Amino acid sequence: CLIVIFSVLIRLLFLTDRYLWCDEASSVLISRHSVDNLLFHAAFDVHPPLYYLLLHDWIILLGDSIAAVRSLSLLFGILTVVLVIALTRWLANERTALLAGWFAALMPMAVHYSQETRMYALMGMLTLAAALALMMWIKTPTHNRYLVAYALLMTFSFYTHYFTLFTLIAHWIAVTILSCQSHKTACYLKLPGWWFANLAIAVAYLPWLPVLFNLLTHLAQLRAGNDIGWIPPVTWRDLPAMYWHFFTGNNGQGFPSFILWLAVGGFIGTVGRISLYNGEYERYQLILFCNLVIPVMLVFIISWWMPLFIDRYFFFSSLSIPPLLAVLLTRAKKAVCGFWFILFTLLFGYGSYHNNPEHIDEFKPLVNYINTRHQPNDAVVVS
Repeated sequence: CLIVIFSVLIRLLFLTDRYLWCDEASSVLISRHSVDNLLFHAAFDVHPPLYYLLLHDWIILLGDSIAAVRSLSLLFGILTVVLVIALTRWLANERTALLAGWFAALMPMAVHYSQETRMYALMGMLTLAAALALMMWIKTPTHNRYLVAYALLMTFSFYTHYFTLFTLIAHWIAVTILSCQSHKTACYLKLPGWWFANLAIAVAYLPWLPVLFNLLTHLAQLRAGNDIGWIPPVTWRDLPAMYWHFFTGNNGQGFPSFILWLAVGGFIGTVGRISLYNGEYERYQLILFCNLVIPVMLVFIISWWMPLFIDRYFFFSSLSIPPLLAVLLTRAKKAVCGFWFILFTLLFGYGSYHNNPEHIDEFKPLVNYINTRHQPNDAVVVS
């Protein structure tokens, strides 16, 4: 497919122009260890170990150059575009699928996290695949093989990032709403397969629960050590700014707050109205809509007490935008659809160009300075 080829090219562009920043360097350093030592160090990190384990094997195969370590996320990003196309084709039709794939190929956050040596591209791919498995089970609830796939994908995602919990909550809310509409569909909450799938996820995560509990009981130390203490308190502007970031790759600092609220509120309201309609296909869209809204809302509320509201943590939520946006546009009249297609293409394209690491790499001058001036036996002191 030309769209997939285009997504590969745009993600390869500038892949190595930016040096590894602190979090990426941490990923590489942890992944260089033997598996036993890797798990030991991951237990003291703020993220679970699956991505580090995959990167460990990736480094053995390809080395630890910038291109090599980033190419793992590149692979996940490309597979995500393929998954968006497949999901939307299943959800709607070929035309809508190609439109969704185009948006996924161009979306600034999708491009950026396909070029970063972190776990966000992996988590996004896993949660989107889990959403598709859940939709397929919703359509045919007697086929429990879809729940088996769902449980596996969600388990892998839990071992990739702790925010998978908010995806699971979003899925529960969607399934509950659909069960309340059971005059047209099955009451999914009464089906034992759903409960067994969630029980399987919980059991599979038991080995890592002590690490998570240890993390939660040492939040004060993590703040003092600046592991999470750097996250700023939230403001009311941050909520629409998060969704603005999904579309543009920036937080809309040049716009007044009411513009952000109007733009984001208009999109969320329109998509929500369609997703809550109890039609044959709209009930599947509800899963994507909940994934877009529920995690962001929950963490926004929590962040008034414990700041956690960081854009990259919600990359998985942003992946609901391409299919939902494509469905929305294909429902419009042809002329209107063409206008919005051009507008969003320009918006996504400008956002990806504006985030070109060649223009924003704050580490490049520092690394160049060290490379040109270092002497034998010099040490780099990091505070």
